[in-house]
Amino acid sequence: MDLHSAIRLIASRFQYKKDDNRLIDSWSVMRDQDGKFIGDCEDFSLTVFWYMSNQSLFKFLFNLFVLHKYALIWCKAKNGELHFVGRYGDLYFDNWTFAALPKEEFFRRTGHKKIVQMFMPLCIAQMIKGWLKR
Repeated sequence: MDLHSAIRLIASRFQYKKDDNRLIDSWSVMRDQDGKFIGDCEDFSLTVFWYMSNQSLFKFLFNLFVLHKYALIWCKAKNGELHFVGRYGDLYFDNWTFAALPKEEFFRRTGHKKIVQMFMPLCIAQMIKGWLKR
């Protein structure tokens, strides 16, 4: 599945839910729950990546950790909150825009300020917490 199709699929059924505890924030690929994908910003991006990987664990992990095709960018949103956005190639997206845009246009439109690109191997710990939390 291409990036734009994956974003449309997830966005059409996405319901935002803030993590209950920021200290033990867990990341996960959202599962379809009664026709909805429920999660927050990094869950949105990871789920888009999951569908781009044709829901294959091997492809997902390989693209995330070996080829580095997918990335999470830690930002400060214009409302002051910390926020993660997804990056695939030169395109950026998040659960606010529901669109894949070039870097300059994305940051101009959203008002986000890039802090740093997430070191994706550290993502493993967050995803393990998400798996254990289920």
